[in-house]
Amino acid sequence: MKLPMIPELLKQLKKKPVTNAFPAKHLPKSLVEYLEDVEAGRAQINAPVPIPPNFKGKLKYTRATCTGCGICVRFCPAHALEMIRSERKIRVMIGQCIGCELCTTTCPEGSLSKSDEFLCADTDRYSCDWVLK
Repeated sequence: MKLPMIPELLKQLKKKPVTNAFPAKHLPKSLVEYLEDVEAGRAQINAPVPIPPNFKGKLKYTRATCTGCGICVRFCPAHALEMIRSERKIRVMIGQCIGCELCTTTCPEGSLSKSDEFLCADTDRYSCDWVLK
């Protein structure tokens, strides 16, 4: 019986994790007390994993070079972009963005690009939706 996954499993066991560890080794009873301990030097926070090259983060927009043509809106398969015709601006629904980068590759002016910012978690559902200025 041949088991092709065994060599892959052994190879993965030797690799270091590529995800960010939780800031604390164990879940603290009180986050406020833990942060106070960090400030006092009694505890330390796990360092984040460095951002790899060519990371696909949140959209970055350069309004000065945008002509308002709307090509990016037409090519977005997730309908995460919306054209505001009266202002010739784009509204981005970051929660709907699937990170395919079709908008960045089709923009003739290069106004849309990916940034190295990856954190979009928030308690406000609409905080990541913004009108690009």
